[in-house]
Amino acid sequence: MARVGKYIPSEVVAFVIFTNGVLQQSITNAARTTSGANSIATMAGFNVVDIGALILAGAWLITPIYLWRLKEPGDAWRTNAFLAFLLFPVWAYAIDGVGMRKFIEFDGYLASIVLGAATLASGLIKPSAETNPGNPPH
Repeated sequence: MARVGKYIPSEVVAFVIFTNGVLQQSITNAARTTSGANSIATMAGFNVVDIGALILAGAWLITPIYLWRLKEPGDAWRTNAFLAFLLFPVWAYAIDGVGMRKFIEFDGYLASIVLGAATLASGLIKPSAETNPGNPPH
């Protein structure tokens, strides 16, 4: 998880984990107060899983933009942003993200396999420093 997580900015990780905890608690509370299988957790009248999917989509899209804004000269930000964009849904699934439930049911075994495969594949990619054609490296 650390290899995959390193491509995603810590601020995005913190936001997603925090909001996921709030959404998960809402689901837990709804299950306790209603008849289990028929319970649909809502916030302000909106389905919590739908809210989670919107948060997931927003965080997924903001990740490469965030990396672009924080880039420093010589950073391989394009490669990192591309990998972060590809790996974000894998990471979100592996942490049992509420938003991912809109698309796929969570299975811890599958999450482990997918995360392991993504970690292995991401290890094969070695970002190289990008250079500005007007300023070649010294």
